[in-house]
Amino acid sequence: MGCGLYDKIMQLLRSLLFSITLILLTLVMGVVMIPLLLLPREKLWGYGKAWSGAVLWLLRHTAGISYKIVDPHNILTTIKMPVIFASRHESAFEAIAFVCLLPRSVSVIKKELLSIPFYGWYCRKIGSIALDRQGGARSLKTLLSGAQQAVQHGHSIIVFPEGTRVAPHTTVPLKSGIAALYMHCNMPVIPISVNSGQFWAKNRFVKQRGIVIITIQQQIDAGLPRHEFMETLQNRFIDGVNASTALQHDKHA
Repeated sequence: MGCGLYDKIMQLLRSLLFSITLILLTLVMGVVMIPLLLLPREKLWGYGKAWSGAVLWLLRHTAGISYKIVDPHNILTTIKMPVIFASRHESAFEAIAFVCLLPRSVSVIKKELLSIPFYGWYCRKIGSIALDRQGGARSLKTLLSGAQQAVQHGHSIIVFPEGTRVAPHTTVPLKSGIAALYMHCNMPVIPISVNSGQFWAKNRFVKQRGIVIITIQQQIDAGLPRHEFMETLQNRFIDGVNASTALQHDKHA
């Protein structure tokens, strides 16, 4: 058996092991969580972080995917007030990882995710902002009102402005909702770039071993004109992707 075929079989088995253990972990923790749904939502933050951290541990020790946070401006350690975290979206990795890696944040998610047992119940309880992607103006109203409530509770907001998972090294137009959110909340935006799609590709079961680079970009201050904000955010995403590529090349040099 050639080394290439052996590696493919092993990675298939690793991916299968991760999927099985992820399901079991979510089921067990989900059942334990049910009584906690009766408590105030603040009590569930730690539980969600525990689940997220456990999944990241499983991902590393089964599928061989770890992560590295690059935060040259020390933003994550100096945040004092709620912000908008605007992240590229290449895989399910960031949706899971950000629960424990970003401070006190609620996510903007697809409405369909609320129907997932345990996960959806948790998202609803902690105040995730669920959008109907076909809802038009109604979805925008839900986004802005949900964001306002989150900020009033002292929570930051996680949003994926591309609207769906995108392939690595590709650029797609950003959805207009991020501009509306930026203008409405009048808060700084922290762009985040990831390269997770290289290892956890969209619609592919087999995952590839590697290190996901999470790049925390320099914040975009509140108050920019709409067009300037959108252009700046897109450029920060591109800079982050280029930086993660350079780091990987340095590692393998």
